[in-house]
Amino acid sequence: MVNKEQGKLLTVREVARRCNRSEETIRRWIWSGKLPARKLGNQLFVEEAEVVSAEKTHRDLAELVFVPQPRLTDSEFAKLSAEEKQLRDELFRKYGYFDTAELVRQSHEDD
Repeated sequence: MVNKEQGKLLTVREVARRCNRSEETIRRWIWSGKLPARKLGNQLFVEEAEVVSAEKTHRDLAELVFVPQPRLTDSEFAKLSAEEKQLRDELFRKYGYFDTAELVRQSHEDD
């Protein structure tokens, strides 16, 4: 039941859909204090007005709509590919070959 003073309550799922984010992201915003919520029973609810306010207040919440990046032209892609190859060659000359996946595995074993 919704109290008229508190406005419409949205579930985490509804907020996630509205913000084009995952439910886990919305929970992180709630836990970090970026998005005020209340717990009723075992479920979190967010007032609709709080979502609107948070969208205006927090930069990461304000950029809610996915904006696709423009596609690279063939010449731009070729230029980036050449730069990437040059950087890769410089790293190889300076450090030799190394297996990135193996380095990640080792770092996890050290933890």
